[in-house]
Amino acid sequence: MSADRLTAWQESVLRAIRDAIADTGDAPTIREIGRRVGLSSAGSAAWRSSA
Repeated sequence: MSADRLTAWQESVLRAIRDAIADTGDAPTIREIGRRVGLSSAGSAAWRSSA
């Protein structure tokens, strides 16, 4: 993968962040991002975000 391209997972997280900001005007929490991308817990969202 090229350094200037996002993976599908990264794109879905970025889309979730942008959508949350558009909806609320504020940046989402890790828990909110996880919920938007279909993760079941904040712990799994935090783990995935560090990968």
